[in-house]
Amino acid sequence: MVLTFFLALGLIAGELILLVKMGRVLVKKRRASLGVLFAVLALLSAGSGVWYMTATTFQISEQFRIQGLPFPLVVFVREEQQWTDFVTPTFLASFFWIADALLPLALLSVVGIVTDKCKKVVPSVNSTRQP
Repeated sequence: MVLTFFLALGLIAGELILLVKMGRVLVKKRRASLGVLFAVLALLSAGSGVWYMTATTFQISEQFRIQGLPFPLVVFVREEQQWTDFVTPTFLASFFWIADALLPLALLSVVGIVTDKCKKVVPSVNSTRQP
């Protein structure tokens, strides 16, 4: 549990760094449409992160199910004829909630940052030099 706690803290820190970098990219572009688009996509991705950690159960095997990705909030184990649940302690679960909810948003930020970097490397058609 301690290892997963530090892993969740590291993931949260990395996700927040990515969000700050994406914010800087958007500020540098100075286009309101990109900011609005990112805000809408951010809300959708955060919503999907919450949905994945609360409403989705993944059956790993016939005897084992988890709820929550990438950090499980509940682990179900089939013992004889019934499912036994192992719930993450509240203190750890609060960090897992944050890490799970921010993960899709961080992936969206990575896509935005990479596409911004690719546009700098590949020159546009209009920017070709005239001899």
